[in-house]
Amino acid sequence: MEEKPKGLPRLKLYTKDPCPLCDELKEQLAPYQDRLQIVPVDITAPENSQYRKLYRYEIPVVFLEDRFVCKHRLDVSALERRLSQLEALQ
Repeated sequence: MEEKPKGLPRLKLYTKDPCPLCDELKEQLAPYQDRLQIVPVDITAPENSQYRKLYRYEIPVVFLEDRFVCKHRLDVSALERRLSQLEALQ
C-alpha cells in the first residue's frame, strides 16, 4: 500500500498523453499541490486497461480519496467542497 506524504488527501487524475483537456486541468490543479497528493493515472498504460475501458471518452476524470469529483473540466467548487470536508476531519 502506498503511503501518502504528509497525510495529504490523494487526488487521482485519469489521463493520457496527448490530452489538451488534461493539460488544462493539470494547470488548474497547480494551486492545490500543497493540499493534495496528485496521482496521475495513464489510461493507455497496459496495466490500466480497465481504466481505459471506463474512461476512454471521459478524460480527464478526477477522484478525491476514491470519490468522484468531476470529468472533462475541473469543477473547482466540487473540489473545494470535498477537500474542505477532508481537511476538517484531520
